[in-house]
Amino acid sequence: MKSQTLITVVLAVLLCSTGFAQIFDFPDVSLRDKNNRLVSVAELTKKGQLSILVFWDIDDRKSCQLLQDMAIVYADSLQGYPINFVAVAVPKSGNYALAANYARVNASDINCLTDENAKLSRHLGINEFPWAMLFDVDQKLVCQYRGYCVGVDEKLCHEVKICLEKLKL
Repeated sequence: MKSQTLITVVLAVLLCSTGFAQIFDFPDVSLRDKNNRLVSVAELTKKGQLSILVFWDIDDRKSCQLLQDMAIVYADSLQGYPINFVAVAVPKSGNYALAANYARVNASDINCLTDENAKLSRHLGINEFPWAMLFDVDQKLVCQYRGYCVGVDEKLCHEVKICLEKLKL
């Protein structure tokens, strides 16, 4: 049993240290923006820019808190950089109008969209909220955070700054 654990740890370290990163094939789906217009996921996840996707649920207090925290960090530290920051609402209750209004008021600097049929979140394997993901310019997953804990916004901001330094931006 100990040898299996050791092998698992060694493999995890090797994968991390060799630069292994998962490249995501985003599905051909559309999300709704604050004005009820359809936006293609392909347009949102173009290569050549960093992408932050935060999946949240209006009916989950921790999701709303992460969205507010990320909006503050973005406005204070990341705005003006070539970053595609998208908050994707996946309301379990189906209350999309409330989600759009909440995002308009609490995260006005962030592109907030709704995943009405949860196609995108299901395709990415997201099964809990909130869930934050950072993709590099080649759309490789750099990091992801599941659930909410104090400081996730700062950790994600730190990862973004590391990516920006690599790009010399």
